[in-house]
Amino acid sequence: MIIPAPLQQITEANKHRLVSAAIAAAVLVLAAYLGYASSPDYLVAVGGLLVTLVLFRRPELGMVALLIAALCVPFSIGTGTETTLHAALFLIPALLALWVAEMFRQQSIRLAPSPTNLPLLLLVVSATISLIVGNLPLNYFANFASLPAQLGGWAIFVLSAGVFLLMGHQIKQEIWLQGIVAIFLGLGTLVALGRMFAPFAVVSSALVVDRAQGSLFWVWLVALAGGQALFNARLSIGWRAALGGLGLVCLGVGWFLARPWASGWLPEMIVLFALITLRSWRAGVLLGLVTLGGIFMNPELIQRIVTADQYSLDTRVVAAQIILGQVIQANPILGLGPANYYHYTPLYPILGFAVRFNSHNQYVDIVAQLGIVGLAVFVWLTGSIARLGWGLRERVGNGFARGYVNGCLGGLAGSLAAGFLGDWFLPFVYNIGLAGFRASMLGWLFLGGLVAIKCMLDERALHSTG
Repeated sequence: MIIPAPLQQITEANKHRLVSAAIAAAVLVLAAYLGYASSPDYLVAVGGLLVTLVLFRRPELGMVALLIAALCVPFSIGTGTETTLHAALFLIPALLALWVAEMFRQQSIRLAPSPTNLPLLLLVVSATISLIVGNLPLNYFANFASLPAQLGGWAIFVLSAGVFLLMGHQIKQEIWLQGIVAIFLGLGTLVALGRMFAPFAVVSSALVVDRAQGSLFWVWLVALAGGQALFNARLSIGWRAALGGLGLVCLGVGWFLARPWASGWLPEMIVLFALITLRSWRAGVLLGLVTLGGIFMNPELIQRIVTADQYSLDTRVVAAQIILGQVIQANPILGLGPANYYHYTPLYPILGFAVRFNSHNQYVDIVAQLGIVGLAVFVWLTGSIARLGWGLRERVGNGFARGYVNGCLGGLAGSLAAGFLGDWFLPFVYNIGLAGFRASMLGWLFLGGLVAIKCMLDERALHSTG
């Protein structure tokens, strides 16, 4: 049947309205039916359908929901192992499925051009290969981790990559990125005030889950607040001062209230140093010299800090030596598989005790699980993220994006430093586990925003030349 051209144009112009009307009619029919035969299962199904439709229309809302689910939703399910499943862990696969479905609908199955794509996907491949190889009899005297624990360890790598990809591909406008950062900084402000003043503690503990307040939570608070304060010239002086004050308060909370916990202040200081150096290399050099001078003039301070956590430091060094020197020798190239090395360790006593132990070091942990290949891919990935951020510094203006990009570079530096202290951006399932993913997810989320900014800039450049 041949449709006249004017009628065809009208049909195309109203296609979306007709679809929306059909959906609305279907929802009304469902609502009428549920009013007659109500059931909790039906209500959940309809609620899930409505949420799905909303996320198809506004996928950016999924990223907002993911941040809130990780930080604010206390819901969790026990697994029978040493970890629990929380709301964010269920939301990420759902958002990934919706994204893939939308790509199929548009008949465009591709990733946005980015130097991070290949190493990110290879990290997932490396974790998958190590998962398979780790179930081979690499050491006849060792036990394997349970299958749920191995899958949980593998899922941490997959979900981290998924969060990065979602953030990079679902955020299409800067306003959404601004909103996500504003929500995070607002919640972080309440938590920081709650650490100092009891009335705020009641509010912050009710809003932000305790397991979400790990080292990386504070790292990214300092990074994003400091990035906007130092680089966003479009903010008023008052807002820049307030954000700078937030970053300093976060440092003060760690230094004055939790000094034995080095992860609560040392990575954040590295973030601050990185941001200042990005702002002015001369100021960075001066700050470095002042810091070294302070250490030289007051060596007792460093000694007191080290002595306060001497036993933990000693055991971590010994654990790393045993894992790298003995445990990993069963398969140094591909590793022992996610979670497995923990069950190898009783074969190699630590300080005279034949017990299970973990590395308390992100990089030793990656080698033990994914081998030298996995570590090499991870180094490639972090280098690609840093290169992406560095290149964007020359393309963004003087507003929010400039503060965000520099904040992400500072946050990356702080996150990598935290990894040496046993505060994982890829949590170990037998330590902070999947519950710790609430905090570690933040780094992958915000770093994925660099890809989103690149896509916005590329599209803007395409339109300006077109």
